[in-house]
Amino acid sequence: MDNIFAEFGSSFVRSNDAVNNHLCVTQFGYHDFTNLTASDAYLIQSYFSLHFIIEGRGTLYIGDKKYSLSSGDIFIIPPDVLKSYFPDKTMPWKYVWLAFYGKAAPQYCKNALFDIYHPVFKSKYKKEIINTLFSLFKICESPKTMNSLFALSALYKVFAILTNERNPVVVSSSANAYISQTISI
Repeated sequence: MDNIFAEFGSSFVRSNDAVNNHLCVTQFGYHDFTNLTASDAYLIQSYFSLHFIIEGRGTLYIGDKKYSLSSGDIFIIPPDVLKSYFPDKTMPWKYVWLAFYGKAAPQYCKNALFDIYHPVFKSKYKKEIINTLFSLFKICESPKTMNSLFALSALYKVFAILTNERNPVVVSSSANAYISQTISI
């Protein structure tokens, strides 16, 4: 898949119109490490961040746990943990990221089965996630249209995709019988 984010260069947008403290996206961006210098320093952040790798490879450390990442991987870094992440030297990654916080942030991460011990997941819905994030960039291309509701709607949609993929709804046999009976009528 061609990198549709390339037109934005390595950039980020900061939202300063937080709607509430339930869940809020404070900034988002795209980084192409074929053109950027990376640091492998360990840092601690005060917010959650979600990263979606579009292409390439890289490494994530949370504490002393190492994760090798590649295209299609999503990783979420929770606040207040020692972390480091950096691109592969031979095939550096390109990724989109969103920084978010709020009282509901831990629960949304938990619903999608992300936590400090399981920060990485490779989604089979790469195209849908890319389209969701790309539409956010297109809407917010002009500073006049940037507002946190667009960014929040993209975050909700990504969480919905991941939560549904990782926690499929199981229909009981009695519900299946009821559905079959209803369809036959």
